[in-house]
Amino acid sequence: MNLPIFSKRHRERLNSGELSINLDRPTKQRILYAMQNFNQTTWHAETSGWAQESDLLHDADQMLCEEHGWSCLKCYRPRKSEMEKADIRDFIRNGAPHHIFDAIELYSSELSETRYRFQEELNNIFTDSRLPWRLSDNVIFQVDSKYMAEVLACASQLLDTNGFEGARQEFQQARSHFDSGDYKGTLHHANLALESTMKKILGIEKERPGKLIRRMIDSGIIPSYYNEFLDNFEQMLRTVNIARNDEKGAGHGQGAQIAEVPPHLAELVLNFCGSLIIFLVKYHIDSLPPRKPPAGEEASLEEDDEIPF
Repeated sequence: MNLPIFSKRHRERLNSGELSINLDRPTKQRILYAMQNFNQTTWHAETSGWAQESDLLHDADQMLCEEHGWSCLKCYRPRKSEMEKADIRDFIRNGAPHHIFDAIELYSSELSETRYRFQEELNNIFTDSRLPWRLSDNVIFQVDSKYMAEVLACASQLLDTNGFEGARQEFQQARSHFDSGDYKGTLHHANLALESTMKKILGIEKERPGKLIRRMIDSGIIPSYYNEFLDNFEQMLRTVNIARNDEKGAGHGQGAQIAEVPPHLAELVLNFCGSLIIFLVKYHIDSLPPRKPPAGEEASLEEDDEIPF
């Protein structure tokens, strides 16, 4: 299940004033430059049977209007007291920051092989502007440290590109819960992402957490020279599960009083799960047999070997 766009995910925090986003004009212009640099031609089928030429920026304009039920984009221009009709370029330069984030997410979701390059460029802009935001998996998240941003981005990209779609969605939800202040949801979905990663690696659909961890340890995916590490690895994995299932956490009933999960515990578990996911997926990839080239490719290589230079 895809997450709602930025302004819908954070509607309550935006309406209450708890969440405030500041984008100065140079930053908005750099965002627009980045979107223009990665813009692509698109084609849309018409009822007449013809294909209509468009581009990703224009498509983002249309998608944004559809998401919010707007007839067109509008924004305040400098020294104007009323909102005026705008195209997507004017909107990025002058629109409300949370709606600009909506446009970025929608635009990124339509990119193909250039998505990670666009993501890197946007994140460089956020870093240069000292903004606590990062784009990953077509979703903008708030981060509190460079380390956390790098761990979460690396884990998401590994899951996204190696067939771990279920785990990727759960990890994305964990990040979104953390971003919106739902720390119980953070613990729950971070744990689910880690469990889904292990199930995918082991090729199983269902298993109790304790047995799942033991099967992961016994799988042989992690090299035997990690013996001392393996002695502690099971306890490390169980720590995440304990954090979720603690009577004051997210897994069990909370009794007569609402049990609050402190943000520092949620951040620890999220970072911890992200680091473990990176570790497991990388070793899983290394354990796979080398990919054989297609028959034609292989024949071509053999022919090249015979060339006397």
